[in-house]
Amino acid sequence: MQKRCAASATAFLAIAVALFAQDPSWPESKRAMKPWIYSWWMGSSVDEAGLKAQVDAIDAAGMGGFHIVPVEAANGHGEDCRDFLTPAWMDAFRMAKKSAERYALGVDLSMGSAWCFGGPQLDVRNGTWMVQLTADRRHFKPEGDPLESHIIWEGEDRDSRPIVISVRPTGNRLSRCSPGNEGPLMDPFSTDAMERFLKPYTSALCASDAKIPDHFHHDALEYGNAGWTPEMFSVFLKKRGYDLRDYLAEFAGVGDRETVARVKCDYRETLSDMMVEDVFPIWVKWCHERSIQTKNNAYGSSANLLDFFAIADIPETFMAGYGHSPDDDSLVSRLDGRISHGDRDILVAKFASSAAHVKRAIEGGEEPVLVSAESCIMMSEGFCETLEGVKGFIDRLFLAGVNHIYYHGMCYSPEGAQWPGWSLGESFEASPANPIWHDMGALNSAVTRVQSVMQTARPDNDVLVYWPVHDLWMDSDGYEIGLSVHSAGKWFGEQSVGRIARDIYDRGYAFDFVSDSQIRLLSSLSSDTLSNASYRVVLVPAAKYMPVSTMEALAGLKRKGVKVVFAECLPKGVPGMKSVKAGEARLGDIIKAMGFTEGSAADVLESANARREPFNREAGLMFTRERTADGASVYYIVNQMKPLASGSFPVKGTRATVMNPVTGVITPVAVVDGKVELSIPMGHSILLVVDSEAETRDIVKAPRLSHPISVAGPWRMSPVCGNCVEQMAERTVDSLKGWETDENGANSPFVGTVAYETTFTLDVDPPKGMSGIMLGEVRESARVFVNGTEVGVAYLEPKELSFDSSLLKKGENALRIEVTSTGANGIKDLDTRKVQWRVSAVVGPHGRGPRRLDAAKWPQAKAGLFGPVRIAVEGLGL
Repeated sequence: MQKRCAASATAFLAIAVALFAQDPSWPESKRAMKPWIYSWWMGSSVDEAGLKAQVDAIDAAGMGGFHIVPVEAANGHGEDCRDFLTPAWMDAFRMAKKSAERYALGVDLSMGSAWCFGGPQLDVRNGTWMVQLTADRRHFKPEGDPLESHIIWEGEDRDSRPIVISVRPTGNRLSRCSPGNEGPLMDPFSTDAMERFLKPYTSALCASDAKIPDHFHHDALEYGNAGWTPEMFSVFLKKRGYDLRDYLAEFAGVGDRETVARVKCDYRETLSDMMVEDVFPIWVKWCHERSIQTKNNAYGSSANLLDFFAIADIPETFMAGYGHSPDDDSLVSRLDGRISHGDRDILVAKFASSAAHVKRAIEGGEEPVLVSAESCIMMSEGFCETLEGVKGFIDRLFLAGVNHIYYHGMCYSPEGAQWPGWSLGESFEASPANPIWHDMGALNSAVTRVQSVMQTARPDNDVLVYWPVHDLWMDSDGYEIGLSVHSAGKWFGEQSVGRIARDIYDRGYAFDFVSDSQIRLLSSLSSDTLSNASYRVVLVPAAKYMPVSTMEALAGLKRKGVKVVFAECLPKGVPGMKSVKAGEARLGDIIKAMGFTEGSAADVLESANARREPFNREAGLMFTRERTADGASVYYIVNQMKPLASGSFPVKGTRATVMNPVTGVITPVAVVDGKVELSIPMGHSILLVVDSEAETRDIVKAPRLSHPISVAGPWRMSPVCGNCVEQMAERTVDSLKGWETDENGANSPFVGTVAYETTFTLDVDPPKGMSGIMLGEVRESARVFVNGTEVGVAYLEPKELSFDSSLLKKGENALRIEVTSTGANGIKDLDTRKVQWRVSAVVGPHGRGPRRLDAAKWPQAKAGLFGPVRIAVEGLGL
């Protein structure tokens, strides 16, 4: 036990020491600093009482707002639907805004569906189009069919076989959309389609009593195989300077592969330009004219992600992917520290934050840069989520530069609906129906603290990593390239930029990705403006192709004092069809004149004096870095790799402070010989602030909490709240046990919160100082009260809390531990009894992939307090 206490000493450091200084301190919390939540309106079947109850719950849990997503009707509940944008629907939105205003909560809105734009205002020809290649005319639709293919070229391939290339509407329609909004997906490359799409919103918002959201939201996830538009030929000629119709054979894949690749590269760049330069700026302008801000999730589009993210006021990134399952709930499976972890890839998520950070460097300004994220999507089997798992998921987003979390999400559920109420497939049901909601306020407080710092400080990445998107576009195979999170292994992981970015991230370099157009804009800034930005180095990761204009911009940056380095090789080619020989000659001239050289990424960054931090993979840590207005460095440091990541870490500064977001405690730590001692258990995180101020604060060592006593019981167990409370009988037990089975050993359906109460005795008055409680095994979170005073919520391993010893007294002390389970056993019981409780039309909320999982097959999950419970008092040998 003494060995265990020693290993946990610095885990207590950040939570056991009283607050000694007000500087650094937690910024005043504003609503954007709190977590927000997606609110799914199934069929928009909402009423005033239900909305009020939902908003009450959101505010009570410490959230700052909610994002309404109108989706399909709940199964069996179509009669109460409100058609989207009708007066009845606008009344519902008005009710939601009115309820939110009582607490000054924000309200965002998706425009008619969870993802892409579309709706009944569009006909099939304003919908998405695709390119198709075939050798058989019989695949074409008959004359008069609205989906008729339009042949643009036919001939023979390299093997003299017939080949036909055509374009046609896909016929794809909005999925999971609100009633009244059924219709085609919008052609994302057509200005006419965008203008038609916006018309009903203009009409709906022109009413004198119309309410507006804080943000309108767009998500490119499901544009899918959209790779054409009727406007292609005219726009291509304007943007690329030659007529695509002169190269249709090459567009069909006929001819030498280099020419084919160049034509297709120009085609792909034109798709990107249409979205970024022509179509979606119409939406942004329309919103701004109505005092509405924009959020945009670019993943899934064919656009240059960095440029497409940057058009919005708030870029919104995305993570998904399963963690643990009911039959594998180990800590390792819940907290996998790889930066590439399925769809939870930190570097892929960084594209959104990079766009925001570089945009701020270009435009300047003092307002906080907000980067939002849909979080906790498909993070586990439904109702098996834990607060520990949620924090692990969110930490990966913080590491990616996100500072404005949206839980995904809370399904509106009518008052009186059978437990667990309405829930949506693939969503983490973050609502009062989920037992973990009981302690979710504690997690939300931690999220708010982190976001308050990250929104107040400024990004401090000093390296820009160029994204050589033309290397991706210069591919002779296929047509559009959808840049989805789910396909990032191909467009990012298999490219040189993915490999090199992972290497330097693991080594401890802090960077943002940068696009060609952003490099050109940065190079246009004055030397003085550039010197005020944090970027000092541009790294080009083994690019084969580079536009001449980008190389010229890099040369301009170098002349203004920014170091430009090339990993592994220098680019030798220019992309596209125009002026290839002249472009390559110019490229070579610039490289020669500027003296650019290449080497390994590690070597060239070291030679450029890029900052390499010690909180890296070698130490078992990951980090993101920001800086305050007065120049202090702020690190958010996470351990998702080692049972305990500890060591002496070099820092550049004379004063250091640890800010614990879970407890809110701020602790001065000593800087000795330019190093600080840190120890972070797995699943935990800290904010480390390093500045150049003189250290005048008292540095107090972590309390020595040795010789703990066991709290033996007996324990009185009584239900606090939950489902099937009547089946959780109050009982007294001699030793700690869970409630997943009843007193007869049968599986119990009860899920929720149970209070464990007992007393323990101290023979002497406790000395001044700190005390600690070690709870042992807890499934899953525990709210602890000592002599009637709450001392905290434990939801991370090890399940330990500290408190001031003044709460203790000589003689008998009362201990109450409210333990909250997941909802897994309740869902298992419903499926075992074949209760038809699901209302989602698609998946869920259980199951990986397009299937419904039978929760009856789940193992019965452990639930409760298993201990051992121990108390330790500083300075008192017990």
